[in-house]
Amino acid sequence: MSGKRLAPPLTVLCVGVLMAATTLSGFVGAIASHMYHRNGSPESGLMLAGVAGGVVGGAIGSLGWCWHIVRAAGRYLRQTGRSSPWLIVHGTFDGFVAGLVAATILHTTLMLITGAWRGDGAVVGLIGASVCGPGLGVVSGLLAWGAAALAATPNRPNAEAPPP
Repeated sequence: MSGKRLAPPLTVLCVGVLMAATTLSGFVGAIASHMYHRNGSPESGLMLAGVAGGVVGGAIGSLGWCWHIVRAAGRYLRQTGRSSPWLIVHGTFDGFVAGLVAATILHTTLMLITGAWRGDGAVVGLIGASVCGPGLGVVSGLLAWGAAALAATPNRPNAEAPPP
């Protein structure tokens, strides 16, 4: 199995995962900034820090997810010559870890900006990430399974083409 056939489908998948994770994390970061402000709504600087922390955390977590899923798909294709449904399990577990990484980065950023330790905010963030991460991970794992299956499909000549 050539890595050249595996690269295009998984590259598209990883770009999609990166976009989805950073968008979701940025949105959640803006919401999380409300937990770190005591009076009313947070000022725009704190909200921007929440968005930035969420985007950076989502990007780091999703790049880790992509690195691991590409390695796992390549390993299955090298060993068996076909895709494996275990990519769904890999995607789900890695989504869980990526979500926790993103939430940790987001809430650490907000705590450093405000200078206050908010354990309740971090716990709420980690609980949310432990649900959202595997949710995005299972969908992405399904897509990785399909992308690897697409890469494992041999090239078949066109039925209407005359034989050489």
